[in-house]
Amino acid sequence: MLFISLVFSAILIGIAVELRRTAAAPVWFALISTAMIGISIMSCMFLPTPVVFQALAMFIVMIVFSAVSVSKARYTGGLIAVTALAYLGIYFVAVRPEEQEYERLRKDFPMENMALRVRPPASSVAALASPSFASQMEAETLEAGTLVRERMLVNLHENSTSLFISNAGFGATRMIFRPRRSTIELETEEPRPQPGPREGSAGGGAVEEKIATKSLLDLHRDSFRDFVNPKGWGFIKDRKHVAGFVPHRMSTSPRGADDWSLQTLDLVGLLMHDKPVAYVSENLPRMDQLKTAPTRDLDPFEAAGIAALRGGEDLYARQNATTLRMLGAIRAVEQCTTCHACDRGELLGAFSYTLGRVAGK
Repeated sequence: MLFISLVFSAILIGIAVELRRTAAAPVWFALISTAMIGISIMSCMFLPTPVVFQALAMFIVMIVFSAVSVSKARYTGGLIAVTALAYLGIYFVAVRPEEQEYERLRKDFPMENMALRVRPPASSVAALASPSFASQMEAETLEAGTLVRERMLVNLHENSTSLFISNAGFGATRMIFRPRRSTIELETEEPRPQPGPREGSAGGGAVEEKIATKSLLDLHRDSFRDFVNPKGWGFIKDRKHVAGFVPHRMSTSPRGADDWSLQTLDLVGLLMHDKPVAYVSENLPRMDQLKTAPTRDLDPFEAAGIAALRGGEDLYARQNATTLRMLGAIRAVEQCTTCHACDRGELLGAFSYTLGRVAGK
């Protein structure tokens, strides 16, 4: 694109030199340069900004030179000088600041090695299950905002040359997904406390009656979608090169289901420990906090639930008169497989829910 702009600049200089001895040369130059710019716009070949500023500066120079007598060499030199000033001015005013912002973004959102952060499932942990849940979630986790942010990160790290030639100053055409901090940098969300008391949740109360309703599955799907946070995935080139990843977290308190209200939601981890454990936190699960959170062994209900999930179920739920316990599978959707080095549908963890019956129900 820079080559195209230089060609147009040379043409403008040639036209201005040829019009030097013409009566009303500035007027003719203004008409011709305006026509060139108009034709470029109508043909969708937008002229780079320096050419427009060059034409304006040359028009002013031609007015000044028309009032005095100068040699052809000085006339041409003056036109070349204002052309150089137009390019330098645009570079320092528009191009360089934008390049500096891209450099800051690359520093703030660098490529990371996810192999150092995410342990792949062991053969004793992960079990392939029915892909029904994964296939539904793959479609639901893709959002327009997710794809825009990913595309911007791709351009930031992979298309630096294209970013330069499409810059506000030199670009003949504009890059659609030009990196913007307002889109790449996600809003920081405060931790969400557990919605109810922990007393009686983990291992609390015998739960005997099997229960499975659509509202319970919807509750788990909503929790899964919020936790994996698709906008925070960023650009995944391969397992060792990931940019803009935001640790998984719960950003909202899940709603209840039917006549039940949520008391606690714990993450059951299967990857970072030798045996399955449940993380204990006063807040809803956030991976950046759970690194240092205490853990506990699974209670009998959770142990039975993990066995059921490994066997292919997506939801394991039981209830008694006052308590509903539920274990929901966290399986790898297609977008998870690269970072987690696993197959689609593998069991990566689970949510352990405790719900209490709503008063008066």
